Amino acid sequence: MNIVTGYGGRPHITANDAGSFNQGIFSAKDGVLTVGRKFEYSLISNNELRIYDGEGIMQGVHYRILPGTYESVVLENGTQGNKRIDLIVARYEKNAETGIESVEVAVKKGAETTEIPVEPTAMIGDIRKGATLHEMPLYSVEYNGITVKEIVSRFTEIADLRMVREEIDRLNSNLGGLISTEQRTVTFTSDWCHINDKNGYILLNVFAVQDGTNNYVKSIQRVSYGGYTVIANVNSGQYVLWLVWGKAM
Repeated sequence: MNIVTGYGGRPHITANDAGSFNQGIFSAKDGVLTVGRKFEYSLISNNELRIYDGEGIMQGVHYRILPGTYESVVLENGTQGNKRIDLIVARYEKNAETGIESVEVAVKKGAETTEIPVEPTAMIGDIRKGATLHEMPLYSVEYNGITVKEIVSRFTEIADLRMVREEIDRLNSNLGGLISTEQRTVTFTSDWCHINDKNGYILLNVFAVQDGTNNYVKSIQRVSYGGYTVIANVNSGQYVLWLVWGKAM
């Protein structure tokens, strides 16, 4: 067992330590953080595409294009009468002898065809386990003849904690009124009773007030004339029940 965020008496924190920690926060997937221009692109010509600043995460490996700068990507001409899809990737490489790691932008050229073009496949490696090559797709570039027909983003944005919090708050606010509970006194005849409808809701569950469980409820059945029949392991008489209703969508 190795300590990472602690004094060890010598330099001991590695890139793999930092990358593994990042995986625990951002997951082991690839993505782009919501910082800067988020690798926004601009097509300068049929032969040049620019990718602007941003922060990328590749299986925990953090790489970036510095603020106010861009990477210039050289595009190879299409061919008259043919179609093709190229894939622009962020390519991670590790020198097996020196251990030196790097990330650079690369273009994977697709096959020329007169039919439906196929996008090249990105190489996948497990960086945490020592893979020497891994590619994260950034953009696909589709050619129709010599013209760039379409450019499609191929990466996922990773939400920051503020965005996650706002989304949770939004979802919670939408839950208002979806679940409704009420306490109701009902009369059982033998082992069953009738529960009248609650306008706009569906009966989801029934609990006994006495012990807070539904372990004595055998079934809840919708009846054709309206309402529900609850069958329970009880004798005839009055009982206080908690009814759980769900909003009918």
